[in-house]
Amino acid sequence: MKRLIIAFITWMLVGVTVTAAWAAGPAKPVIEAEMPDCYSYIGGSGITLYTNASASDGGTLKYQWYVTDIENMAMIRAIDYAEGDSYQVPEELGVKWYCYAAWNVAGGAESEPTYSRLIRVEFYENNPVHIHSFGQWMVTTEPTCEESGIKTRECDCGVTERAEVPAVGHHWDAGTITREPTPKADGEKTYSCLVCKATMTEPVKYSGSLEGDNDEKKQR
Repeated sequence: MKRLIIAFITWMLVGVTVTAAWAAGPAKPVIEAEMPDCYSYIGGSGITLYTNASASDGGTLKYQWYVTDIENMAMIRAIDYAEGDSYQVPEELGVKWYCYAAWNVAGGAESEPTYSRLIRVEFYENNPVHIHSFGQWMVTTEPTCEESGIKTRECDCGVTERAEVPAVGHHWDAGTITREPTPKADGEKTYSCLVCKATMTEPVKYSGSLEGDNDEKKQR
């Protein structure tokens, strides 16, 4: 009888473990190796990008490829119908960055995506002796206090590079006391940005002397 009870409890515990694992959903894919940056001349053998991901629980992987004109993951956009485990890059003179996302699908459920690194892809004219000579950077999208901008520069051959211009950050004024501190509660000081008029606050500690506090209590 004891053996039957132990076997039943063991079966119940295994069932609970399996149920808990199932409830957690499919395992997030792992990228085994990243694609290197790629270079080719127009009219060459072309460039094909490949995925290299796996799922520890044996689920089915699905993919989506993305592209961006600057080296910034926040700027990626999905490429229509690019959902395979490889992607043939269109031959366009210049530089773009590509990446892919992988999802693990198992039991009708889908994991969170895993993203690859940004892969730099450059197509250039068929001139092996050409060395890029870029002009000065030109800011095409001005940065703000909180958001980055974009700058570009161009080579005589037509290749254009884009890069991120860091956000400039807030320029705060000296601040104004908007709530006086008391012995019982902190006050508040408000700062305004001289550029975008954003505001921030910080607490102001009460700095009165103990003597002054005692005098105030006596007057009460």
